[in-house]
Amino acid sequence: MEALKTEAWSAHDQTLQYKVRLGLWTNWSRGQVLGRTLTISRQDGNLLIAFTAFFIAFVGSRFWRIACFGLHRYHSTNDPRGAIHHQRQIILRNTVSADSAIALFSAMFWAWRHSSRLFLHVLPSFLAALFCLSAFTVAGGISSQISSSTGTEVLINGSACGIARDGALHGPERAHRSQMAKSALNYVQQCYTNSTGLMDCNAYAAERIPTYVSHDSPCPFNKSICRTDSANIHLDTGFVDSHHHLGVNAPQNERILFRQVVQCAPLVTDGYRIPYQSGGENYTLYDYGPSLWSYDKPEFTYKVKSVQRQYSHQPGDRPDTNYLLVSFSSYAWNGSTGSLSSDFVPRDEIWRTDADTFLIFLSGNGVIFAEPMNDTWYRAFDDDLVVGQPGNSAQTYRPTEAGSPLACAEQFQFCFGNSKRCGPLGGFVDASAGAFELLGVGREHVWDENTELVPGTTANAAASRFSWFALTLRYTVPSIADVFTESGPDALASTQTLAGGIQTKLPLDQWHSDITHSWAMIMAYWQATFVEIARGPTDPELVANKVAPADATQRQMCSNQKIRSTAYASFNFFALLFTYILGLVIVAISFSLEPLVDYLHRKWGHETYAHLEWTANGVLQLHRLMHDDGSEKALTWSHCTELVPTTSAKVPLAALDITDPTHPKLNRTATAIATALVSEPTPTPDGTEVGDAEDDSGTSTPPEIHTNEHRGGVTEVAREQSLHTVESDTQSLPSHIAEFLDDEIRTELDTTTTTNEDAAARTAVPSTQHPLQLRTNSRSATA
Repeated sequence: MEALKTEAWSAHDQTLQYKVRLGLWTNWSRGQVLGRTLTISRQDGNLLIAFTAFFIAFVGSRFWRIACFGLHRYHSTNDPRGAIHHQRQIILRNTVSADSAIALFSAMFWAWRHSSRLFLHVLPSFLAALFCLSAFTVAGGISSQISSSTGTEVLINGSACGIARDGALHGPERAHRSQMAKSALNYVQQCYTNSTGLMDCNAYAAERIPTYVSHDSPCPFNKSICRTDSANIHLDTGFVDSHHHLGVNAPQNERILFRQVVQCAPLVTDGYRIPYQSGGENYTLYDYGPSLWSYDKPEFTYKVKSVQRQYSHQPGDRPDTNYLLVSFSSYAWNGSTGSLSSDFVPRDEIWRTDADTFLIFLSGNGVIFAEPMNDTWYRAFDDDLVVGQPGNSAQTYRPTEAGSPLACAEQFQFCFGNSKRCGPLGGFVDASAGAFELLGVGREHVWDENTELVPGTTANAAASRFSWFALTLRYTVPSIADVFTESGPDALASTQTLAGGIQTKLPLDQWHSDITHSWAMIMAYWQATFVEIARGPTDPELVANKVAPADATQRQMCSNQKIRSTAYASFNFFALLFTYILGLVIVAISFSLEPLVDYLHRKWGHETYAHLEWTANGVLQLHRLMHDDGSEKALTWSHCTELVPTTSAKVPLAALDITDPTHPKLNRTATAIATALVSEPTPTPDGTEVGDAEDDSGTSTPPEIHTNEHRGGVTEVAREQSLHTVESDTQSLPSHIAEFLDDEIRTELDTTTTTNEDAAARTAVPSTQHPLQLRTNSRSATA
């Protein structure tokens, strides 16, 4: 058990099939700038998505701070305003996010719901917060689109790129083609039919290659040889883009467009069918042109067992019975048949110089039909044996033809950049040679005498790209005849209702479904071929015989093959870069805005009131203002125009007085005692006492000892009296409070040595230490 170290199913993990190119690349579907793409592992991608969403949320909070700063300064005024105005200003100053502002504004709406002016003052700011929250919430949500807009598109690592050339009749090449055929069949059944399959149909650049179909086309050959001249099938892909449909990532001017057209029709057999006997066995010969490879009756196209020999067994004796399909190809080459690449030379009735011709013979091969089949290709309406038990039996039917022929004309057309620069529509060899001529390469430099493409056709970059494209088609993508040869009966849609050698009822145009089904397999081949070539063959024997890219242009095509993979994450690098740069700019502005405005204020006094109101509305400055009631103790506050005001560490601040729980306030008892002790009337040099002075009107004015502007001097006598008063008046207080007040007041009296003249001068000059102070006296309030 310990020796078993390898996961049994690891080789079948579809996400590990291809090596993917990590890092930056250009997705030309979106252009050179917007198409810049970053591919990383899925785990790193999830982290990047999460971090981006967090970053956008952070940027949103900083953007709200910028909006708050602007709104606060816009509404700032030194004119008298009500509580709603000031509450809004405080909210704008102190909320760190739009959602917290919305919550506070909502609370204001409710608390002031009876105020008629509430909405006029608060609604614009509330809407600004709502807009900011909504915008950045949506931005955070669509941040995942930075990845999903690009989707799961990645580039294959094309370092092992190469074409597994189909040059052997047996061995790994054939096994490779057989595996490709099975994969194409599975893909068609899952992704090209209307049924919902279990396979992932998003592995390739496009889920399907589009095709246009006509079911009532005329005979593509001489109409005398077709069984019908009006019910034939015509399939046309239109122009298939190498970039969009096949995933060969390239700018517009380097793309190759191709068009594939197939027209098929069942053929008559009268005059082309000959009974033949050899070795005591009965055969049927079909003559639609001499065979180029057969050594037995080469003057005929096909020799097959007679119907009687095919149905010599009893029904049920061969439950694995299936149809027999044999195909023949004839490639047009410069007005003639490419002798070494073709299987037969078509008769004039089916010969076309502008198309490749294929014959497909369908034999029942022992398959019995439960009902008569009048389809023009199957033609199964001859009575066969009665099957079943007495009382529960049924008549069965068999085909009338030993090998029912169907002929197809296949054409290609190649264009460069767009559909206006195109070669001729013709057989594959002629169509590709005509396309090469558009690129400045003559036919004689493209094909050899065996109609084989010369691998090194690299006269220029465009020709090199098309050479690799044509090599891919020539060696890997089958014709419609090859599909039937390689896949056999699986290429027929009718086998889906075949069981135990008995074919159930089929529609009268079943052969249309069969051709469409095989055509879909060709399209699936197209999609898989370029991906497989970019990856390169993995079998060592195939690697030894592969056709490698001839130059840097072809290697570039290999390393620019797109697929879709959920094992990796691709991001729109432009959107990612834009998001982070813009976000960082917003963050930088938000953090530098206040220092910049503060500098302008200090340098030129720019909008002094708005600047100082913003500072004073800060949480810690509001806290200072709450305690800085103008008493002598206020002198201990510093940094009153900065973010964090400070005071002496020994100065206690008032706690809450919750005597009335519905109206909590500050407990200023200790502060009041200290203020009373410091504010005792003291003699002055002229004989009057501070506190007894009269104003110009002759009325007594109480000493404004709670403001910094009206602090007078203290004589030595007054100091001793004050200290005596402190000692007597603090005896009734708790010991720790009395001790604190005694130390603090002694210090205060020691440092208070200014004269009345100094006090008068200071009365006329505002304090530079406390420019932010609530105006509490009656005259200030009136002003």
